[in-house]
Amino acid sequence: MQIKNPKCEVYFYGKNKPSTVFDLKDVISILVKSAEKKKNVEFVKLHCYDEQKRKISCRLDFGSITVSGKSTRKRGRP
Repeated sequence: MQIKNPKCEVYFYGKNKPSTVFDLKDVISILVKSAEKKKNVEFVKLHCYDEQKRKISCRLDFGSITVSGKSTRKRGRP
């Protein structure tokens, strides 16, 4: 399958607008920076299209994320 027009939106707690990126390298960069700034990622949405122009979507919800040996926890969790 060939993927076209990938788009990723990273949603943070307490922020209405997501950070939008178009490359996996940029997604990882946002996650590392958010861990360093102690910002909690609520979820990530991935969107793309296949060669037949069908939309493919995925949502990744996080209880916690470990980035470069650091862990960030979902608010309200021990």
